[in-house]
Amino acid sequence: MPILVISALLIGAGLRFHRLDGQVFWHDEVHTALRIFGFSTEEFVTAIFDGRRHTAEELQSFQRPDDRKGLKDTFASLSGHPEHSPLYYLLARISAPFFDPPLAGARFLAALFGLLIVPAVFRFTRDLLPEMPAAPWVAVILASLSPLFILYSREARQYTLWTLVTVMCSIQFLSLWQQRSQNWAWYGVLISVGLYSHLMFFWVIPVHASIIFLDPSVRKLRLKFIKSVSLGILSFTPWLWVLYRGIQDLQTYTDWMKRPIPLGELATQWCLNVNRLLFDLPDYPGLLFISVPVVVGATFRTLWRCNGKAALLLGLTVLSGILPVVIPDLVKGGQRSQMARYMMPALLCLEICLAGVLAQAVTGNRKTRIFPYSLLLLMFIATASFGNAFFKHGTWWNKFSSYYNPQIAERINRSPNPLIFSDDFTTNPGDMLSLSYLVKPQTEFILVTGEKIKRLPKGREIFVLSPDEKFLDVLTRGYAMRLNPVGEIPWWYFVRN
Repeated sequence: MPILVISALLIGAGLRFHRLDGQVFWHDEVHTALRIFGFSTEEFVTAIFDGRRHTAEELQSFQRPDDRKGLKDTFASLSGHPEHSPLYYLLARISAPFFDPPLAGARFLAALFGLLIVPAVFRFTRDLLPEMPAAPWVAVILASLSPLFILYSREARQYTLWTLVTVMCSIQFLSLWQQRSQNWAWYGVLISVGLYSHLMFFWVIPVHASIIFLDPSVRKLRLKFIKSVSLGILSFTPWLWVLYRGIQDLQTYTDWMKRPIPLGELATQWCLNVNRLLFDLPDYPGLLFISVPVVVGATFRTLWRCNGKAALLLGLTVLSGILPVVIPDLVKGGQRSQMARYMMPALLCLEICLAGVLAQAVTGNRKTRIFPYSLLLLMFIATASFGNAFFKHGTWWNKFSSYYNPQIAERINRSPNPLIFSDDFTTNPGDMLSLSYLVKPQTEFILVTGEKIKRLPKGREIFVLSPDEKFLDVLTRGYAMRLNPVGEIPWWYFVRN
């Protein structure tokens, strides 16, 4: 077991920190850079989507520190997107300028939090399952090698910070609940930090409240709990005011979550998210039939067999991370629950449950050891294969709208005289910034707003990004352009003008 733990830690750390600029900086990440350096999307669109020629280097000026932009501008930019709590972005503003490109510094911060999740999981599992001494070590292996947590440890967003603080807060709550600690002030601080990390951290509070108020043996702790939580929420009131003022923006920026997708597709994504806790190899879909039954079965088995307090805290934490995104999708329609990033703490608890089952098998007789060691060995092999494929491709499923940017950039860079052309429809501004990292610095862009298209220069190979049918119609009918698909790359066309 010690060799497995050390190997997992080394592999996990390596995959989190190796070549942080090696994969495409996708739509959401480039908006991280915009905000931490004090720019707004509207400011970028106004300056660049003006129908004039701009180089990739000019677009990149919005991805770097600017002496004209101070902390006040960063706050203003973050306030314009109240759906994201500000703590990670403020910390990224500090770390990013030390790296080139700065977004690698923002990824470094996420990777650091992702690595710190591992010892936090060790402590949480040890406190939850003291009757299973091998469980914390197995949990370390699972958390270190999990492709899902490796992926989000390499993304310049707040998800690893949120997960880390959730685990730390749960550790402290368990200690207070078991009356091994009286440090309620630290618990209140963690509540505040958690809320400033991610809005969905809020669901931790009703979980802990229900436990405190349902357990008659800790009746005397209720007032202390109320005080600590109240102070944590009170410290969050500045951002609550930002949320109140920006409620319309909040609804606008989260409208995409409400677009329904077929239930079968949604269920498939749920299974894939569970599978990615252990394996993320698209060429081997059969692994899903191993991982999903094992994780789900292990969750029920651990919750049934572990001590009552552990079962209650683990079970409610899983439910509080899954139900708030699943129920709205099932009742009203939507696609929130297909996004693994919105359920990170709950998915981590599923890994802890699996660690409990594997730990019991590891400490059993020779026959029972075959399954856990075989699964761990398979996970080592699969994670190494995942890492190789991940670094080779330069993109992965979590890059969403920017997934194909490395492919189109390769095609653009082969062109002797390319020009990139697009409008500001939906994710196009972010995808143009994403693409600017991949094309040659002097590659030219002509970007427009709406249908305001000027005459394009002659003698150029023009590459057009437009998922908007209306814009395509303007180009083909109004400007008589003959647009040709770029191979099998969706949304991209080219025309020799």
